[in-house]
Amino acid sequence: MSDSHDEITRLTPGAHERRVDGELEIHELALEVPANLRWFEGHFDGNPVLPATVQLHEVLRLTATIWPDLTALRRITGAKFRRPIRPLDSLRLRLERTRGATKTRFTFVRGDEICSLGVFEFAHAEGAGGE
Repeated sequence: MSDSHDEITRLTPGAHERRVDGELEIHELALEVPANLRWFEGHFDGNPVLPATVQLHEVLRLTATIWPDLTALRRITGAKFRRPIRPLDSLRLRLERTRGATKTRFTFVRGDEICSLGVFEFAHAEGAGGE
């Protein structure tokens, strides 16, 4: 499905920074939340909030672009949605993975506030090792 101007279905990515700290690979992506993001419709009228399912979907989508070997999601653990994400928010998405692991950690941050966080666990790729 292609996005039209009046039906935006994804967060808008900006700068992407990658760091390695020993075995830990860290990616930080700047994201802008479009005001006309389709998922705000009806969630909630007069007080739009980005649904948790959309946040998880975006993390999964962006994780797959960074680590294409992580494709078969097994479960999501420790997910917490602490602060609402609203139209026009500027966010940072932090993704962390230990080399070769099948788990990634995510954190959506607005300024100094953690909006949401959790862990994605993926199935082992055929013939690959991992956590």
